[in-house]
This record gives sequence, C-alpha cells and structure tokens, in this order.
Amino acid sequence: MKERKERPKFITLRAKRVFILGILLKDKKTEIREVKPFYQRLLKYKPDFLYMHDQGKTRLLIEVKGVKVIKTPKGMKNLVKHPAKNSFEIKLGLSREVKHTDLKRLKSLSKNEIIKFLKGKDK
Repeated sequence: MKERKERPKFITLRAKRVFILGILLKDKKTEIREVKPFYQRLLKYKPDFLYMHDQGKTRLLIEVKGVKVIKTPKGMKNLVKHPAKNSFEIKLGLSREVKHTDLKRLKSLSKNEIIKFLKGKDK
C-alpha cells in the first residue's frame, strides 16, 4: 500500500512592511499576536509554515519553529487600545521571499522539500 505523505500546515498573516523586512534581514525572530478568537483558530494546530504579506507585493514564506502563549509584552500594550492579557509567540525559522504564484506549488510539496526551498537548494 502506498504511504500518504502528510501535507504541511500553512497559515497566512498580514504585517507591516517594516516587520517583513526585519524578518528578511533576520533581525526579527518572533511574531507576536494577541490571543483573540481569530488567532486561536489559526494557531490551534501547530502550523509548519507562515505565509506573510504586506499591503504591497512583498510576500514571505517562513518556517514556524514553535508557538506558545506568553504574557503580552509591555511595548505591545502601548500599541493597542484594549490589549489582551496573553499573546501568542510564534518562533520563526528559515524565511524566503516568494511570489504569489509560488504558493500553490509549495503547498503540494512535503515539509522537507519546502525546507530545501527555504534554504535555497531548490528553485
């Protein structure tokens, strides 16, 4: 019997360009999102990859190393009118800028094949 390969789980998030550039430059290693119903539903099952985009054409594919619940950082509380007590901390791994058209092809690959793509060994 042929063994079915398990498809990796993807989530899509929108972010400001400055944060996306921070991830590309490897300055930003975590993404913080408040614990709200929308993010609880997205992060219920640990995603393997994060597809992040801004308002323009910049799109990233990012490996997710882990997700955990933390107390909302003080700096984030100043940015939001009604901050939540807790936030999700998403640990980011390898990342690479991708085209929108690449996403459909990437979703059909296995996790190891996508990691190779992120390392630049596969185009």
